[in-house]
Amino acid sequence: MKRSTEEVSVVSKSYWITSMVLFLVGYFLTNYGAYNPLFTLVLLAPIPFIFGLLEVFKGREQGLLEMEMACKFSAHEIILARLFLVGMYNITLNSLLAVSFVPLVDSTTIWEMFLIWFTPFTIFAALALALSMRFRGTVFVTTFFSLWLIFIGLLLNHHAWTAHFFNANTVMYFLLMGVGMLLLAIQVRMLIRKYSTYEEGRTLEANY
Repeated sequence: MKRSTEEVSVVSKSYWITSMVLFLVGYFLTNYGAYNPLFTLVLLAPIPFIFGLLEVFKGREQGLLEMEMACKFSAHEIILARLFLVGMYNITLNSLLAVSFVPLVDSTTIWEMFLIWFTPFTIFAALALALSMRFRGTVFVTTFFSLWLIFIGLLLNHHAWTAHFFNANTVMYFLLMGVGMLLLAIQVRMLIRKYSTYEEGRTLEANY
């Protein structure tokens, strides 16, 4: 956590501002445009995390990974610190937006609203992290948003699915959330292993 606070200045200011503006737009459109608050939450939930992953892997994208490895902290420690930072920022934005929507949704409690947006967030966050470790910049963003738009399109075009999703049993939310968090933990472990192996390889080369 201490390392994450040190990474705040490294993450681009445009990321913090763009994410906040995106959620403000979602808030005003929902309040004054008669959009479904629950759908807005699900739609916006993973987007700051996706753009945040570009900040997480900034060193790799700009060819500065070896420079980061030469610092006091290892590359995977830096990446994990940034990952924690953008993840908490994303969750904070979503939580604030959910609280602001409470007066608009009479039949849904704040706890139910949290489950509705956090459940798909965990699954798509795991998917996004997996894709970001395999593809770079533009390819990663294009691939993920294509999959995300397919998911949103299915919710828009199949109202019965949307109704079932928004009114699912609490146990079902917890099961799906558990799957998402497990997948996310697996991806984080793979990330640590990948960059630890890379660092060990670079160390061996330096010794020779």
